[in-house]
Amino acid sequence: METFFISDTNLLLKHFEKEITDCKSFRFAVAWASTAGGRGKHWQLVAANHNKLTEAIVGIQFHQTEPEALFQLHSWNKLNIVYDTVGVFHPKFYLFENETSFSLLTGSSNFTAGGFHKN
Repeated sequence: METFFISDTNLLLKHFEKEITDCKSFRFAVAWASTAGGRGKHWQLVAANHNKLTEAIVGIQFHQTEPEALFQLHSWNKLNIVYDTVGVFHPKFYLFENETSFSLLTGSSNFTAGGFHKN
């Protein structure tokens, strides 16, 4: 098992792109999601590879998730919304699967422009 610590959004996006391109399937669970007006590189990568997406679990607390992200994920039949929890639904993980291996990205980055381009 290899572990990488990525503290730069450029490296995060580069690693995300490699994983999403190379995987057989992927899924993610995040507190918030946005498309950045369809211009976010993170969103463009998922849109281009949505046939590999098996599930997107997305929270909507604090009104931070962009409606367009929900509409698009729903149109691909991949969306599971977490409407309410006893606490705050705040995961941030991206799981990429292959035949005999997997990769997991986890940390502080929501599936938003801020998480992938600014934070």
